[in-house]
Amino acid sequence: MSNFLKNTSSIIYSHDLINEIEPTNISEISCSNSKQNTWINTYGINYLEDFYEVISQNSLEDFLRPLIKENKHRNKTIELDESIFLAINTIHLTQKAITKEQMMFIVGKNYVWSIQEKQGDYFDEIRYRLRENKGLVRKKTSDYLLYLLLDSIIDNYTNVFEKIHNEFD
Repeated sequence: MSNFLKNTSSIIYSHDLINEIEPTNISEISCSNSKQNTWINTYGINYLEDFYEVISQNSLEDFLRPLIKENKHRNKTIELDESIFLAINTIHLTQKAITKEQMMFIVGKNYVWSIQEKQGDYFDEIRYRLRENKGLVRKKTSDYLLYLLLDSIIDNYTNVFEKIHNEFD
């Protein structure tokens, strides 16, 4: 199994069901389910050939290729015909060092594909809410999932800021 597949997972969900997939083949990574929502998550930003294959097999817009290839974006949002591309730099505070991480999101009708530079994230609570059908996430569409993901990133910024602020006090 390729490193890309080892670092990619999917959660397919609706109000009534949830299915978590650890794909063993790129053909199992699908963005085109019209009755359910899909959250694809990939740890690692350098699997270009695999990214291109997912884009091609899901008939996603070709303009996503250069956007994913340029993996050192400033924070940006690009609206395409059938999807939205977001690039976000997040920060981590560890052992009094601040590090940053590039995250990219491709969002379309009924799917969110999050591509994260580093293993690990702030999204465990969202996964829990999906699995346990807590809150609104399984009742809403993929844009609500994106909202929760971005909210989690903003919460992290606030936590890092507060830690830094307390250090200065």
